Amino acid sequence: MEGVNLSGPGVVTCPAHSIYEASSTKRHKLGDRLYVGPDEYRYCYASEGLSAGKQCTTKFDSDAEDTVTVAHAIGVYDVTVTAASAITANQYADGILVVDEGTGAGNTYNVKEHAAIGSSKTGTVTLYSPLVVAWSASDTDIELVTSRYIVQESNTGQVETPVCVPRIAVTSGYYFWGQTRGICGVLQDAAQGNAAGQRLLAIGSSTAGAVEDFDAVGEAVVGMRLRQGADEDAKYQAILLTLD
Repeated sequence: MEGVNLSGPGVVTCPAHSIYEASSTKRHKLGDRLYVGPDEYRYCYASEGLSAGKQCTTKFDSDAEDTVTVAHAIGVYDVTVTAASAITANQYADGILVVDEGTGAGNTYNVKEHAAIGSSKTGTVTLYSPLVVAWSASDTDIELVTSRYIVQESNTGQVETPVCVPRIAVTSGYYFWGQTRGICGVLQDAAQGNAAGQRLLAIGSSTAGAVEDFDAVGEAVVGMRLRQGADEDAKYQAILLTLD
């Protein structure tokens, strides 16, 4: 059975499907962790069609309410928010709610579920844990942020947050286990060296979904090279993922 964790994702010991399968039905919490031998995986959602062996990054989205319209007491799980723009059902499920200003500022909660909320309309968001600080209708501001495990194929701007690499092709709208640690074949963006300054790998700047040498401050590290790959341009090479 799934590891018990009332505040969000946990560790899965009996997965509903293997790392070589994807499902149109959500079987676990986004971000749930799975260990297969020495490798680690996270439960993810494909926001677009994905290819095996191509780096995936977070498909970020957020919605803010400048000041909450309904006050809430400590201990409440169901909170009322006003959507700045239209929100689809469970768009922020397994994401987070941040109190970004006013009473309760700094508190972060994991989102369990919610119904659709129209633009500028109020709706209920259910949290995994209760409020630890009451909300004030006079100054509490909140922001909803999607789960980082809603993913897309990495672009070439190198400014995204890397999340995982799928071992299989995944249909858009499907759930799957994305590999985050361990050895995995990943598309190479360019010919690879093996000097000390070429060991770390980052999101590729020329080919979507690929990796290349980490060569600039601020680039997110995806993993490490295991061997020289001078002839491996545009090929899939085994690397050590270090994403979690």
